[in-house]
Amino acid sequence: MDESNESVRLVQQDVRRNKMVQEGILQPISAIHNPHVQKLTYVNPHLRFTNPTYDFSHGIPHGLPYMVATGDKKRHPNALVYCRPDNRRTGILSSQSGILLEDVPLPYLDEKGLGQLNEEFAYGSRIRHKYVRTSQSGTFFGTWGLADLNWVNRDANATDGLYEDGIRIVPTVAILEISQIPDENGNFISLKEAIERGLVASYTIPAIQFRAFVTPYRSKDLICVEAANLPEKEIIRRKNMLLMAFDDMPGDRTIPVDLSNGLQSVPEYLEWFSRTFGQNLARLHKKRKVHNWLHAMHNVTLDVRIVDSDGLGTDASDRDIKNERSSLFSQDKDCPSDLWKFYNSVVMLSRSTVNPDTFLTQTIEAYHRELNN
Repeated sequence: MDESNESVRLVQQDVRRNKMVQEGILQPISAIHNPHVQKLTYVNPHLRFTNPTYDFSHGIPHGLPYMVATGDKKRHPNALVYCRPDNRRTGILSSQSGILLEDVPLPYLDEKGLGQLNEEFAYGSRIRHKYVRTSQSGTFFGTWGLADLNWVNRDANATDGLYEDGIRIVPTVAILEISQIPDENGNFISLKEAIERGLVASYTIPAIQFRAFVTPYRSKDLICVEAANLPEKEIIRRKNMLLMAFDDMPGDRTIPVDLSNGLQSVPEYLEWFSRTFGQNLARLHKKRKVHNWLHAMHNVTLDVRIVDSDGLGTDASDRDIKNERSSLFSQDKDCPSDLWKFYNSVVMLSRSTVNPDTFLTQTIEAYHRELNN
């Protein structure tokens, strides 16, 4: 059978991911195989691989990685990657990865650095300001759509030592440095030529980062300030995301919550989430690390794992720790934190009568209990 057709057939068999497409959470994007891998720079030593398709323990798995070519309309894709409509820099490859962290299955495998953030900021569009991204701690530089080797290495290295301390994080599986990228016509060109043509910033070293998740849904996905003003379609979409996350979690025995009752399980789930989030944050702060991007809840999955660890510095000051804690634990009713909005949104979506303030209080109590332990 033709290899490209076989790849498409295999991804069509991925039931859980196809359900995400049906719900409008992901959309399939044509991708082409990039054979120009300079080297495999990192493989996570804490992971076990049981699916040969995604086994990095013996080198680069056949056919990986994939990239999206902005103007590639004619070339037959080697595969489909599944991206959120608003961000095509990252795409889910499989929900059957066969990757385990200790005994916890991490079925979802994604690939960061596909080469396209969205239509407006695709790296082939030559938009000048695509080279600048900002963070809370200042301005750092990169090329939209691409992952930079220094930053993804920083992400992987920042997690070393955190697993042993029981800190829940989304692990980097592997990192590939690539020497060529597809241009706007889908033709692979050298990094030197890409820089000369203004497609890549001179300080970017293109890389592909693979990450593994128990569930890919983020806490931010469920936040809705006023459910009454949301279209019914959006309310249903958020409910379905929560229910699909519930379906993902039972394989993780570190989550001792019975989620089989669907939305009726929400109070028990939020109790576990609040205690676990507070404990996880305290463990991070005891290591003198702050994330800087937890406050918006985009970098916290629904199974309370931290995403994007490249911002985790060492020797954070007391002020840094206090600022991160305050941004999450604010009880100001006029300006509630996104953590409180998350609790409130899940309560509203499930039509529960539990007060969301209860869960924020539990989070704060769990944080201080762990901090003083």
